[in-house]
Amino acid sequence: MASIDLTVVLLLGGTILFLAILAAWAGRKPLLAVVPAPPESARRDLAYRLRAMGHSVDAAKAPLRVRIDSLAALKLHVRPTSRGTEIRYEIDATNLGWALVLIFALVGYLGILAVAISVAIHVTASRFARSKVTLLLGPPPLGTLPVPDVRS
Repeated sequence: MASIDLTVVLLLGGTILFLAILAAWAGRKPLLAVVPAPPESARRDLAYRLRAMGHSVDAAKAPLRVRIDSLAALKLHVRPTSRGTEIRYEIDATNLGWALVLIFALVGYLGILAVAISVAIHVTASRFARSKVTLLLGPPPLGTLPVPDVRS
């Protein structure tokens, strides 16, 4: 009887753990900053600054989607509030990252590997948001146009 319980734990434990971690991270959108610029100009300027750093930015949809590496991505939500424009981030993964995590999560005993990959994606994306994106929100303030030069 104990071996059946251990087998069930080995087969489903990783998948259940992965789903619990995914549910905990899904609704989390920590605040990065509140800036005085209007939302559209802040969004446009933030996308420009991220592209200037060499990151791929998809600005076609409401949140800016920034590709960090082959597995990790970040969604930046720019929303107006009574205090100014809030900039929040949400952890995301690239298509390759989602594919790897979901394939490993669906294969019961490899669910622990899916947890490890998702933790690595989370750490990479949150570190990027807190170190690199926060620096971009400083001077000059968002919403100001860059100095024109040949490249711009």
